[in-house]
Amino acid sequence: MKKYFSVLVLSFFPILIINLIWSFTTLIILASNGIQYVLQERNFIESIESSEYLKWILLVDVLWVIMFIFYLFSRREYRTEAEKHFLQYNPIDNLNICVVIPAYNEELSIRQVVTDYFNQKFVKHVIVIDNHSDDRTVELAKQSGAKVITKNENKGYGHSIVMGLKEALNTDANVILLTEADGTFNAYDLNKMLQYIDHCDVVSGSRQVQILTEKGNLRQGMIHIWGNYFLSKLIQLKYLNLTHLGIINLNDISCMLRLFRRESIEKIHNELNYPGTDIPVGGNAFPTFLAMKCLEKDFRIIEVPVTYKKRAGKSRIGSDKKLENLKMGFLLFWIILNY
Repeated sequence: MKKYFSVLVLSFFPILIINLIWSFTTLIILASNGIQYVLQERNFIESIESSEYLKWILLVDVLWVIMFIFYLFSRREYRTEAEKHFLQYNPIDNLNICVVIPAYNEELSIRQVVTDYFNQKFVKHVIVIDNHSDDRTVELAKQSGAKVITKNENKGYGHSIVMGLKEALNTDANVILLTEADGTFNAYDLNKMLQYIDHCDVVSGSRQVQILTEKGNLRQGMIHIWGNYFLSKLIQLKYLNLTHLGIINLNDISCMLRLFRRESIEKIHNELNYPGTDIPVGGNAFPTFLAMKCLEKDFRIIEVPVTYKKRAGKSRIGSDKKLENLKMGFLLFWIILNY
């Protein structure tokens, strides 16, 4: 069914383009020759109906709709096991939280970020994975009380996250939080996310609520917001349960503020690499890959709105560049279809 879904999605776009081109061309002909049709007493509608192009386009449209309906009905009983996919209450006693923070040249914010998380109830450990920074990130993180793991070369964002998750498993934490070092997330949102962890395996943040975001942050561009929303809904459609519109409701697949039960990380921490390699998926692709891995493992995921601020300093991965966002969007699209 995964291949069927990929064919369905990939065929949708050329079909849409063909329909749009034909409709646009027809409107141009009508606009330019409409008076001539009237003067010559010709019926424009009849000429359209007799078009061979229209007949083939309609045939293709109907076949695609039939394929889509078949996909929908095949998902009537998809993931409907009571013990896996419906209400569960599994409270965590004696909460002990480890916060994992990948960082690269974040001296402007790292001290405040570490301090804010240590001030949250139940946070016992804060681990900073330094991706070979050349500023004071390591020094300031240590001064704030974090355990700092330094790398002798820049091996990427995904590598830092995987290293941090494995390091968190060496602690006695029963809940692990992934967050950013740039000051865009607020530590107090941890309390909100903890309210849901007793019902699921992963609580993911969403930055799509306007009144919870600070004006001027790097994620407010129209391309990023709508592209992120489209990719999130594409994942939701891929894991569609017809009765409940999906086993997960997603709006912000690239948000990296995520809260995990320890046992969830234990199941996936060795499977976050590119297929057939020991290299973790890198860059902005990692959050989407991580979400897909969690869904394939049948984890219960809940997305909740979180606050989002302007980052301190400039983006290290080109989040403020439209071309980079477009390239990343196509990469994420490929990951969603092929994973």
